Amino acid sequence: KKRGEFLVKLFKDELGLHATSPDGAFYTMLDVRPLGDDLEIAEKFLLNRVITVPGVAFGSEARGFLRISFCNTEEKMAEGVRRMKEVIK
Repeated sequence: KKRGEFLVKLFKDELGLHATSPDGAFYTMLDVRPLGDDLEIAEKFLLNRVITVPGVAFGSEARGFLRISFCNTEEKMAEGVRRMKEVIK
């Protein structure tokens, strides 16, 4: 739970984006609607070595979100967010 909260805070502080608070899972859903289409954003992140799953893969109600795992160290998650920031700046 601590790592999930860490990642949610990073998304807000570094990217200005909202993510769901983790409730017993090992992932969060990042709201990328302000940036555009979730499939396009996921592809851009992948090109910068950040793996996400477009929300549309989980149904139309999840369109505009990216599913992101936080099964990693805080250092690696911070590096991933830094790479994401490079893509959206």
